[in-house]
Amino acid sequence: DFLCEDLEIPLQQGGQLQKLKALQEFLVARQRSGQSAVLLIDEAQNLQEAVLEEIRHLLNLTTESKVLLPVILVGQPELERKLALPTLYQLKQRVTIHCQLDRLKERDIAPFIAHRLQAAGSNREDVFTSEAIQRIAIYSQGVPRLINIICDNVLLLGYSISQQTISAEMVEEVS
Repeated sequence: DFLCEDLEIPLQQGGQLQKLKALQEFLVARQRSGQSAVLLIDEAQNLQEAVLEEIRHLLNLTTESKVLLPVILVGQPELERKLALPTLYQLKQRVTIHCQLDRLKERDIAPFIAHRLQAAGSNREDVFTSEAIQRIAIYSQGVPRLINIICDNVLLLGYSISQQTISAEMVEEVS
């Protein structure tokens, strides 16, 4: 339902089969006009098994040569464990590419933080002390998501106490 609504596909009264047919017709028309569509789902580890089964049905929408709606599932390591469940075997069979991001090496954490700060509009290179970055490396164990969470929390702390440079002690406080 949500997918058809988001794509503004007009639906007639009917059940799931009619919705899938309308979606397939929409995707075939896009393909004929040289366009394509992709379904990207972030935090996919939070999806219930029933929703993942519906996604498997979407992957059945094909032409002779290709899937009409490729699906990209992005999630935490729990997603891989969920896809390993026997009830989701058919979905896992349809996974064509599997990619897992490794932890950052300690030497890569400072450039990662600097890049994130620059992307957010900061031009300062002294927001975090080197000791603060070392503590972030220890507490995050190099996991980018955890680095972001720690940095967000400690930057919020710095803002709340009007501190423009983040110290190791501040990282300790939020970790």
